[in-house]
Parts: sequence; structure tokens; C-alpha cells
Amino acid sequence: MSTTSLHLSQPPPVKIMVAVRSDRFRTLVRESIDPHQGIELAGEATDGFEVLSAVRNNNFDLIILGMDIGLVDGMTVLAQIMEHQPTPIIAVIDSAIDGSKTSCLLTIKNGAIDCIDQRDWITRSGNPAVGLELIDKIIHGAAMAGRIQQPAGDEEHRVVESERRVHQHALFCEECGTRNNFTTTSTSGSIELTCKGCGDKLTVTLSAKNRPINSISVIGCGSGSYPLLLDVTARIHHDYVGTNIIFIHDKSDYVSSLRDYINNVCGIQATAIEDGVSIEQNGFYLGVTDEYMIVEKASGAYRFKKVDTAPKGGPVDLLMTSVARIFSERTIGIILSGKEPDGEHGITAITQHGGTVAVLNSAYCVYSEMSENILRKCSIDWIIDKNDLVSLCSGLIPERFLQ
Repeated sequence: MSTTSLHLSQPPPVKIMVAVRSDRFRTLVRESIDPHQGIELAGEATDGFEVLSAVRNNNFDLIILGMDIGLVDGMTVLAQIMEHQPTPIIAVIDSAIDGSKTSCLLTIKNGAIDCIDQRDWITRSGNPAVGLELIDKIIHGAAMAGRIQQPAGDEEHRVVESERRVHQHALFCEECGTRNNFTTTSTSGSIELTCKGCGDKLTVTLSAKNRPINSISVIGCGSGSYPLLLDVTARIHHDYVGTNIIFIHDKSDYVSSLRDYINNVCGIQATAIEDGVSIEQNGFYLGVTDEYMIVEKASGAYRFKKVDTAPKGGPVDLLMTSVARIFSERTIGIILSGKEPDGEHGITAITQHGGTVAVLNSAYCVYSEMSENILRKCSIDWIIDKNDLVSLCSGLIPERFLQ
């Protein structure tokens, strides 16, 4: 009896380059990946010219790039790679030299998919979990190879022109109570309508401020979401009409730095999600999931309220469910990149209350576990891309979903 042996081919290893001046950090990377047969250290460099030359002559799956490398600074090298040969890059900063975590956010805004503080990593190098964490970042980052794009310039960042921005409104006639739906391309000024019920003339004064919340987006995300959030917030127009609540699974100081960066650079006023904070039309709220929060209505106003625990699911589930119960069909639930199994019950609640639910296309997710869990277990209205997310955060329905 003859037998046939099967030889299953192994996938090629992930080829990485480490371009960091610190000998100690490069040693940490070598020691972390050495036991892992799926990762190959294919190049090392300590100055910018070496990096650019190596990138031209090799196809790396991922580059670990220090911002303090010599001759050509790391930020310039990052920009050059993004322009000529977009490659997944994990930026490395030294917080004692480069400053606060805002430096990390700047590298992400310029194209890096992730950023780490080498001083923190070297301090923790005796912990075996550090090596596993680095391998996890490398594997997930390298999976983005072929999907990295050059960051858009400032002018390209802005959302579509005002003539394409169609705002939806509703006005109830005081005489007969008929609901009159209408659209505008402006958020200010006055227009006249004819009531479709009784024929009375109605005058509407539009104002982007101090009006009832028309729609509210609740976004749940975690690891790997910062590149997308920075891109989207830079592209939202100053007269956006949506209300956005973004709840992030991450360390509170990282989310605080992101909020400060958005306020200082992106032209949007991001408010911390805290107990008692009021929610308003055009509001942009950013918080961390280390506390359980709900939205409640009191005396005609809306505000965040801290609670002790969630009856079912995680922090994103609880927040989405509370918003769905108040805003019903005006609620939009969105899941982005993340590793955490959160959002399933919240997305289901939004669907049950007539709202709309969307999940980011996994091609844009550094970590797709969060979104894939939703896709497996929930009914989804839309799978969205980055441009769709800009529209939704601006209070608009993406044009391709209106066709």
C-alpha cells in the first residue's frame, strides 16, 4: 500500500527593518523576535540615509523607525517612505527627548500605524510580556502591507464642498401638526416653506448652534484606531452638523493626549466624556472605557452619567444602549479597529430601536478582532471606509448609500 506524504508550505516570514539609534532598544527587538520563526530581521540602520537606501532596495513588510536617527531625522524619513514606498511603520520616540505623547500622535498623523516610547519599553524589558506585545504589534502591523496610503495634505483633508453637503431637517406645523421634511445646503439663514398639510406659510431660521440633536454617532474602538481618528478629525468641516461620541479602549493619558491634539491641531473642540457633562448638537466627545458611562435625559437636556457596572457587555455596549433608548432611529453605531470584544450588545440595541449600524472595512483596521466579532454576531447596515466615516461624523449619509 503506497502512501503519499503531504508537505504543507509555510507562509514566508514577515520581513522587518529596525532603524533606531539605541543599541539597547535594537537588542530588545532582536531578543523578542529571535524565538519567533514567523518574523525575520531583514535589516538594521542607525541613520536616515541608510534607511532610505534600504527601503529602495528591499521590500520590507514593516519598519520600526526611531525619530532620533541621525543625518536625516526620523520624521523626514517617515514622510519620504510614505510618499515613495508606503510601508507599515511603527514609530519609536524617546519621551525624555521628544516630549509628550503628542509626538507619538504627530508620527501617526504623518503615516505611522503605531508608536511606542523606547524609554518605557527598555524600562519594562525584563517582563516577558513586553516581547509578546512587540510581536503582536509587528504581526498586526505587517498585515497592513499593501494597504498603507500617503497621508492627505491639509487641503485634501477637508470634507466635500458645501454645495454637496445636504442637511436634513423636520418642522412641525403649529396649525395642523403636520411634519414637514426639508433639506438645505446651509446651516444658517432663513427659508420659507408651505405646510403640506394645511398650506400655511412657514418660516424657518437655521442655526448651527443651540438646536435639538438631529443625529448622534456613537463610535467604539480600541487598538489601532488612532491613525483613522486623526485622519477623520482633520477632514471634518468646521460647520459639521453631527454629534459624535467616541469611546476608546486605551489608557486614559493616551486618550487625553489625543483629545488635546485634536483641540490644538484639527480645529474641532473635543470634550472629555465625564460625569455630568452636557451633550449638545455639533458636540464632539472623546472618552476612555475605564469608566462605565450612559447618556441620560433630564429636564429636556442630555448629559453623561457615570454608573458602577454594565448589566450586560462592556463599556461601549452600555453607552450605545443608553443612547439608542433615547434617540432611537437618530442613533448611528459605528465600530472601528480594536482588539476588545465590546460593542455586540450595543449594536444590537441600536438595531432594535431603529437606528443605523456600521463597521469599518477590515482593510482599514490594524486590529480587526472588534469589528469581525460584530460582523459575525450582528446585523449590519453598512461596511464603511474612511470617507464614509468622515461623512457620518459630519452628520451626513454617505452618497453611495443614498443611491
